[in-house]
Amino acid sequence: ITNQFNSITMENQMKPESLLSKENQTRGTDTNVLINEEILQKVLKLASDNGLKLRGHTLVWHSQTPEWFFHKDYNVDKSLVSKDVMRQRMESYIKKVLTYCQENYPGVVYAWDVVNEYLHRGRAWSLNWTSVYGDMKGTPSYVKRAFERAYEMLEKYDATDKVTLFYNDYDTYFEVEDLLALVNFINEGEKAKICSGIGMQSHVDIKRPTIEEYGAALEKFMAAGYEVQITELDFTINFNTDGSNPSYDYKNEGETIEEQAAFVKDFM
Repeated sequence: ITNQFNSITMENQMKPESLLSKENQTRGTDTNVLINEEILQKVLKLASDNGLKLRGHTLVWHSQTPEWFFHKDYNVDKSLVSKDVMRQRMESYIKKVLTYCQENYPGVVYAWDVVNEYLHRGRAWSLNWTSVYGDMKGTPSYVKRAFERAYEMLEKYDATDKVTLFYNDYDTYFEVEDLLALVNFINEGEKAKICSGIGMQSHVDIKRPTIEEYGAALEKFMAAGYEVQITELDFTINFNTDGSNPSYDYKNEGETIEEQAAFVKDFM
C-alpha cells in the first residue's frame, strides 16, 4: 500500500456507526454528542505513520447510523427527536469529528464525504434522517446544514484550501441533473462553494454504464465547476444489468476476464 498508493479510505471505521459512542446512551445530551476517539485515533495514526492521506467517509448517511441516534435520550424505546434537536446532534457530531482530526492530525484528511447517497435515501430500511425530517426531496435543509457546519470547522482551522468537501453518490452517470441540482442547492446563497466536490461512486459493469455515458457525466460535472473524485471503483462481469432497474445478480452471460480487461483499459 505504501509503495503503490498515497490515499486510503476506511470502508466502515469512519462511518457514524463506528464513531458515535454508545456512551451517548448514558452520558450524552441533546446538544453534546460523544464520539469514539479511540477508533478515530487508530485510523488517523495508521495513515499518518505510513505517510498516507485519508478520505473521510462519511459524516451523514441514511445507512450505518445507529437508530438510537435519532431517538430521545438515545433510547430506541422512546420517540424520535424534533428536527431542531436532530440538527444540534448532527452539528455536534460533525464538530467533534473534524475538531479531533484537525487538532490531532492536521493535513491527514484531505477530503470529506460530508453527505453520502441522499439521492437514494428511499432505499433505507431503518430509521434515519428522513424519519425525523420527512422527505425534503430536492431541498434538504439538514444536508445543506451539514455542509455549512463542516465548512465552518474548516474555516476555524484555516483549512478551507486544504480540505475538500464532497457529496458522494452512486449511479451519478444516470442522475446528472438531479445531482447538480442538489449540490447547487447546497451552495446557493453561501459565501463560498461549501460543496466543491462530487464523488462518483463507480460500481461499473462492462455493459452499464457505457463509457460514453460515464464520460458525458464526468464532463458535465467538471464543466459545472466541481472537482470530481472517482470513488469505490470496481468493474464487474456476468451481472444482470438488464432494464432500467437492474438486479445486479449473477447471470452467466459468457463474459470473460479478457473482455473485462479490455473494458478497463478503455475506461482508463
